[in-house]
Amino acid sequence: MKKLLLAGLMALSTSTAFAGGVNVDINVGIPGIGYGPIYYPPAQIVERPVYVVPPPVVYHPPRYVYRPGYVEYGRSNKEWRKEQRRAHKRWRKQQERDWDD
Repeated sequence: MKKLLLAGLMALSTSTAFAGGVNVDINVGIPGIGYGPIYYPPAQIVERPVYVVPPPVVYHPPRYVYRPGYVEYGRSNKEWRKEQRRAHKRWRKQQERDWDD
């Protein structure tokens, strides 16, 4: 086997393909002789992901502010509701007055 391989290499070295600078390869294990360059798939380059540092967490303690509730002096809730009901009735009548069929 070694003698056959050496004889093949000697024959190729004297051939015109070798003299012309053509890439000649002997494929061991695969029958036949491969002529020309053997192309390998390009190396896959995977870049490292960019690490974005999140901003630091800023804790703001809650602010407790005392606000007294809105109090309209001189009127009770019942009186205010009555006034709102009357105002709504007036508004609806005014809307109906402008209604055009």
